[in-house]
Amino acid sequence: MLGATSVMDEESTNNPIYDKHTLGASGATGGLLAGYNYHLRHQWWLALEVFLNTARVNIADNQNYAPQSSYTVDLQGNGGIRILPAYAFTSDTSGHLILGLALANFKIKDTGNYGIISKTYSQSGFETGLGLDTALSQHVTLRGDVIYTSYASMYANGVTITVPAGIQNYRNNLSTLEANLSIIYNV
Repeated sequence: MLGATSVMDEESTNNPIYDKHTLGASGATGGLLAGYNYHLRHQWWLALEVFLNTARVNIADNQNYAPQSSYTVDLQGNGGIRILPAYAFTSDTSGHLILGLALANFKIKDTGNYGIISKTYSQSGFETGLGLDTALSQHVTLRGDVIYTSYASMYANGVTITVPAGIQNYRNNLSTLEANLSIIYNV
């Protein structure tokens, strides 16, 4: 599977004052998926799949004046499980919904924009999406998906850049929007 991922971060801090930013970035993603299709009746199918993606998407908010600092969020990859109810339009083409659970690895780092923090964490999320696939041969299918994932809010404490230093509270609401193209081998 190859595709593109956009990561959105609604980030806020609240010490010494409340500050909120919406940041985003896009990058390439690649991964693997494996699953099983079950024929329900007539043109209806139900698929269950597991997936593992790698991505290197970096959101950066840089302060380019003295003192120089930056706030960054990195998406390092995700994996999970999905259910795909599908409807066959023709014998070779079908469309599907995507409902799933994902677990992603993120890293936040602030070198002085809002405070000081460096934290790597995993966060769970819920996926929804749509897809279309068409058979290229008896065993090979081309599949395209668009998937939106909303991750649970992440709360972390860092250090303020004020004197005297205090606790800086970080909150990140992260989500991703993916567009993927996959070659599926059907056994």
